[in-house]
Amino acid sequence: MFYSVYDSASSSKELVDRNALFMALVIVGASRSDEVLDCLTVNERYTELQKRYNIYKDSLGICNRGIKYICALLQDKNIPIRKRKCMNYVYTKKGKWFYTDNSITLFAKALLQTINTDEAMLKLFKEKLDQECANFANNTIASLEDCVQHLFGFQYEGLSRIVAERKYPNSKKSIALKRCLSSMDSVVQFAGYPGCKTK
Repeated sequence: MFYSVYDSASSSKELVDRNALFMALVIVGASRSDEVLDCLTVNERYTELQKRYNIYKDSLGICNRGIKYICALLQDKNIPIRKRKCMNYVYTKKGKWFYTDNSITLFAKALLQTINTDEAMLKLFKEKLDQECANFANNTIASLEDCVQHLFGFQYEGLSRIVAERKYPNSKKSIALKRCLSSMDSVVQFAGYPGCKTK
């Protein structure tokens, strides 16, 4: 059962989009272009992917292409994911509401599996994570908590607040949402992050 959360409280509206899932989805979206798919070697693929990423790194359209690809993978496994909801997993702006549910961890797992099994995408993703790492790490070496915050951004922060403030902390929904937070940690850890040092 997928328990969902909708929150339009002012404290949640103040959360700003800083989320590496968006970056990862832009990389996956860019990897689906003909120019990248036509490459034969990893180096050629990486160069073309990097070029396209630099052009489209803020593009909602390319991010959406990445979301469609990940949703198709999940549908093949009979995991119900709605694309509109996925946009709320990865993107929000100051002043907007957000919506989350515990299927975000299944979405993130499929996304990180896709990147980790493609040498060119993994190289580019790690480079981009390393560039931003110092903004999220509290010490000279990034911790698991830092990486979870970086990858899930406002979703993790917002869900943490909701779980902490729930009226019935031992209800089925509260327990499921706590499990979701724990799953976010596991997904990031098993995917091999943290794996960088801050500058």
